[in-house]
Amino acid sequence: MLRKNSVRSLGGSLQDRAHIQRDEGSAACVEGYKEALSLVEQIGDAQAAAACAFNLGRAHADLADIRDLCTAEHWYRRSIELRAKEDRMGQARCFGQLGQA
Repeated sequence: MLRKNSVRSLGGSLQDRAHIQRDEGSAACVEGYKEALSLVEQIGDAQAAAACAFNLGRAHADLADIRDLCTAEHWYRRSIELRAKEDRMGQARCFGQLGQA
């Protein structure tokens, strides 16, 4: 359990750093999101994985240097797949982003 919590914490920290990079317009955020995604998938944290996938979609939709709407769509759809059926708000956010992209 301690290892799982440590991995979850590291994934969250990587995602926080990637948020800062994305806010600064840096494409380096993609690697942070992907690393966080890989970690949280290893421990089976679908909710955190869905958040990482969503943020990968945002990076590919919002950052001019890496703007690729097909890739953004892929990540938004992946986020929807990872979300619990009951997470209608999270699903709606993804569909909203798909509508904007």
